[in-house]
Amino acid sequence: MNILKEKIVFRAFAALMLLIAACKPELKELKFDNKGADFTKYVALGSSYTAGYQNNALCETGQQQSFAAILANQFKMVGGGSFKQPLVPGNNGAGFNFYLKTFIPQLTLGYGQTCNGKSDFRTSNNAITDITSVENYIGGEAPFNNMGVPGMKATNLDNADFGSLDLQLSKNPFYSRFATIPENSTVLTDATRQLPTFFTFWVGMNDIYDCAMAGYNQTLATITPLTVFQNVITNALTSLTAGNRHGAVANIPDILDLPYFTTVPYNALELTQEQADTLNLLYASNVPAIQFAAGRNALVISDTLALPSMKRQMKPDEMVLLTVPFDSINCAGWGSNTQKPLGNRFVLTTNEINSIRQAINSYNSFLKTKATENNLAYVDIYSLFKNLNSGITFNGVKFTNAFLKGNFFSLDGITPTGKGNAIIANEFIKAINEKYGTQVPSADVNNYTGTIFP
Repeated sequence: MNILKEKIVFRAFAALMLLIAACKPELKELKFDNKGADFTKYVALGSSYTAGYQNNALCETGQQQSFAAILANQFKMVGGGSFKQPLVPGNNGAGFNFYLKTFIPQLTLGYGQTCNGKSDFRTSNNAITDITSVENYIGGEAPFNNMGVPGMKATNLDNADFGSLDLQLSKNPFYSRFATIPENSTVLTDATRQLPTFFTFWVGMNDIYDCAMAGYNQTLATITPLTVFQNVITNALTSLTAGNRHGAVANIPDILDLPYFTTVPYNALELTQEQADTLNLLYASNVPAIQFAAGRNALVISDTLALPSMKRQMKPDEMVLLTVPFDSINCAGWGSNTQKPLGNRFVLTTNEINSIRQAINSYNSFLKTKATENNLAYVDIYSLFKNLNSGITFNGVKFTNAFLKGNFFSLDGITPTGKGNAIIANEFIKAINEKYGTQVPSADVNNYTGTIFP
C-alpha cells in the first residue's frame, strides 16, 4: 500500500514539473536591425553639443562622449561603420570666448570658501589651456564623420570664411583646424563630399543662444533673422538629402530649462535687517521705488526704461545668468549698491526672454516642417529638456537640469556631461527607430561620465 502511494505521488510530481516546464516563457534572442536604413557612413553636423564641448572647453575626453560618438557606437550594432572625430589630444584642450575672441581654460569644480566665509563647491578656471592642441591643423587627416563645430551658427554652414585661419575673419578657431581646404571648403561641403548614408543635423542653437548668453547685449550678439535661418537650413537639407539620404533633425531647447539661465534666482540678495534698513535709506528717493527687507531680496539691475533713475529691482520671471560673479553680489555690492546695479550682460528681462523664446518656437516650427518635407526623423530635444525639470530616470538613476547635482549638464550650465549626451543620443535613437522602423539599441547612460566632484 505504501509503495502504491509513493508511485502515485511521484507520478503527480512528475506531471506537475512537465506542466511548469510547458508554461515557462520562451527566452527570445535580442535582435537589432537597421530595417534597410544604411548607417555605414554616418556624418554629424552641428555645434557644441555635436562636437562634445564640455565644461566650457573642447578636449578629447568630452569628444569621446559627444552624443554623436555615442550614437555612432550604437549604429555599429546594426551595421554602422567607423566614426572619425577631429580629436583634440589630452584632457585639457581649450574653450573660446566667442564675444572677446580669446581662448579660455576648461572649467573645473573645487571646494572652498566664499568671500563671506561659507564653504561651498566652486567652479574655477584652474585647468591648463592647451591652445596649441586646438590650433594644430589636422585637415590632412580628413574626412571626419563628426562635423560638429563649437559655436557654429546656421549662417556658418556654407561660409568659406568660417574656415579661415584668420581668427578675426572666421571668428571661430574650431573649424579651421580640420577644414579640408581652409578659406575654401565649408562645413557643408566637407560633409556632403563624404556621401553620407545617414546624417544628424542639429543646427540653430547658437543663432539664438549667443544672444541669450550675452544677456541680450546687441553689441555682442544678435539673433539670426528667421528668413535668413530658413534659407540656409533649406539649402543645407537639400544638399544633405540628395539621393534620398536618410537622417535626423533636432530642434532647439527652451532657455527656461538650462541651468545657465535658471540657477541664480532673481532674489539672490540675502540681507540682515540692518543691511536692509541701510539700503532703504540710500534708495529712499529712487524712482521707481526700491524696497528691501530682511531675508531674500530682488537684485537691482540697470534698465534704460526704468525712468528717471534707470535702476529697478528684478521681477520673478526674469533671469540672472550663471556667469555673474557670486562673490561680487555677496561682498562687493553688485545688485544692491546704488552705484553697482547688475548690467544687461548678466541679466535677461521679461521682454528679452519673450523675444528669445519666440525665436526658438519659430525656428522649431520650421525645423519640424523641413524634417517632414524631407522624410527625416524629427528629434524633439525641446520636450526632452522640459522633462528634465521633473527628472528622467535611467536604470534607477535620476537626472535633472539642476546645476551640478542634476548630473545632466556640465559645469558651464549649457553643454551636457557624458551621461547627458547619452540621454540625448537615446532621444535620437528613439526618433530614428520610430521614423524608419529600425531597431537601434539604446545606450547605457550610466556607462558615461557625469559631474566629477572633488
